[in-house]
Amino acid sequence: MMLEVKDLVKVYGKHVHALKGITMNIKPNEIFGLIGPNGSGKTTTIGIITNLITPTEGTVKIKGQTKASDSAKKAFGYVPDELLLPETLSGVEYLEFVMKMYEVDSIKRRDELLSLFDLNDASNRMIKGYSHGMKKKLQIIASLMHHPELLILDEPFRGLDPEALLIVKKIIKHIKLQGVSVLLSTHDLHLAKELCDRVGIISKGEMVEMGCTEKLLKSYNTDNLEDVFLQASQLLQRSFEHEKIINDL
Repeated sequence: MMLEVKDLVKVYGKHVHALKGITMNIKPNEIFGLIGPNGSGKTTTIGIITNLITPTEGTVKIKGQTKASDSAKKAFGYVPDELLLPETLSGVEYLEFVMKMYEVDSIKRRDELLSLFDLNDASNRMIKGYSHGMKKKLQIIASLMHHPELLILDEPFRGLDPEALLIVKKIIKHIKLQGVSVLLSTHDLHLAKELCDRVGIISKGEMVEMGCTEKLLKSYNTDNLEDVFLQASQLLQRSFEHEKIINDL
């Protein structure tokens, strides 16, 4: 397995159980979608996988190695939902820092990605002057600099213009063909259906459904991943209540 997550528990304080035994895995050459309502535990799960959060219980292995090992850390690239960038550096300076951190010489790859995302002119400007979309593009470029074997994306499409969104979709599909695994956390269920081989649905810190996208759609007798999400997350009744309120407006 490329990624193995077993029995993850995260408790904040004495009473807040953010995760209640999350277990999942991602195979080589697979796109796995992690979906769920706000506050369901998606970002906490990703934070533990990427060593940003310490679990209360449970284990994570990347390529069979513990997530804290050097080989595991070098194996994945990560795009967080938050725009966590050093704003006093230029785009090029930040990418040079990333290359040094991963000990790779990827000047050609850097320049090609900057051109692909139309950041050539902005690359020598300080990041603090970038728009939201430009910062997101830079994060995506940085995550790809060291040819990761596992790409972890937390809401990567947020803030992207339509052209950049299409580019990211093409990149995800392309690197899968090269054998890269992708963990994609997204609220966009249409994109999840289009891109993901399997999905896991988290609700209130628990994995309530998981499986091949097409099999889940067949199991729930629908062609819409939104219906699977609503039923598995026990949000269907709330959806009916929403419709009633909206109809009364």
